[in-house]
Amino acid sequence: MFERFRQFNLKLQPLKFEFLRKEVAYLEHIITDRSVQLDPKTTNCVVQFPVSKEAKEVKYFFGLAVYYRCFIQNFSQIVKSLTNLLKKDTIFLWTGHCQNSFEELKRLLSQIPILQYSETSRPLVVMTDAIGAVLSQGKIGADLSITYISHTLSKAEKNYNTTEKELLAIIWAIKQFRPYIFGQQFTVITDHKLLTWLFTLKEPIARILT
Repeated sequence: MFERFRQFNLKLQPLKFEFLRKEVAYLEHIITDRSVQLDPKTTNCVVQFPVSKEAKEVKYFFGLAVYYRCFIQNFSQIVKSLTNLLKKDTIFLWTGHCQNSFEELKRLLSQIPILQYSETSRPLVVMTDAIGAVLSQGKIGADLSITYISHTLSKAEKNYNTTEKELLAIIWAIKQFRPYIFGQQFTVITDHKLLTWLFTLKEPIARILT
């Protein structure tokens, strides 16, 4: 590693290095030789975060949650009510849905989720549904999560039928996970069995092709 630094003329600050450590705290994360997880100090702040009646404080909490979205499955769906609340020109009204989103985020982050590093020697698994996906590694059923992603359907996408939405999720997930899966074999898992119908199509539907 140091030879590469010399090769590209990169200068290092010794006082900022930690050698022979199996675990370090960095940017509100705990990084080990096998995984990355939230720093317990951060999760304590999340758990103790009070219910707010002001948009400014909700934006702060929302920003904190967004920073850790890769640890949370179906993040965009969970925060939907908060996202709508913080839209421009929206009257600030804290509803029961907002409270549920708030409490669910606190619960999930307080569990100190752990994400594994990707290893080329272990099989990759992409599991999707219509609103999100998880990339994991290992034997199916005992696979360990690498990262989570989720998204909100556009106005046009909401008009897709269920099969089209599930297919869209797979295509979108593969594009998002490209840095991890490019050049490697991986298995896609979906709970929508009708997608196997696509293998029987002799003339694919135009919208599916695009």
